[in-house]
Amino acid sequence: MKACAACHTDLPKDSYSKKQWKLDECQRRCKVCISNNREVQQPPSKQDNDGSNAANEIIKSLDSKCMVDDEKISDEELFKQPPPAEDCPICFLRLPCLVSGSKYQICCGKMICSGCYYAPVYDDQGNEVDNEKCPFCRTPSATTEEEANEREKKRMEVGDTL
Repeated sequence: MKACAACHTDLPKDSYSKKQWKLDECQRRCKVCISNNREVQQPPSKQDNDGSNAANEIIKSLDSKCMVDDEKISDEELFKQPPPAEDCPICFLRLPCLVSGSKYQICCGKMICSGCYYAPVYDDQGNEVDNEKCPFCRTPSATTEEEANEREKKRMEVGDTL
């Protein structure tokens, strides 16, 4: 005697085809279920000793809440691709996902990888330049807090989100 996965009844060997008899209990279907085109069903849950099925009721209520939330999400929102990752405008390598791997420049609004930010800058004759300038636009760094705040305000007025 083996159980049918569609009707969940224990049946003798002659109720199954040879192929179905060899299948696992979660896939096996009797001849009647196959002829009626019944699909494999989840086995009925065993109720607790007191007759209540509290755990299953909680799961069903949570599933129904999740389904309500899922119905509100459109397919476009659900399957939209993430925004493309930016590249460093100097070396054209992909910016690292960690914040410590890149620097934001207030002067030009560019995100520059830390390698380009900390790389030594040379002039036309090959001499290293000591003064602090933006590696992208060569604007001198802000010397005071007020100057930095003014540059940040300009970036906000332009609509730079970073």
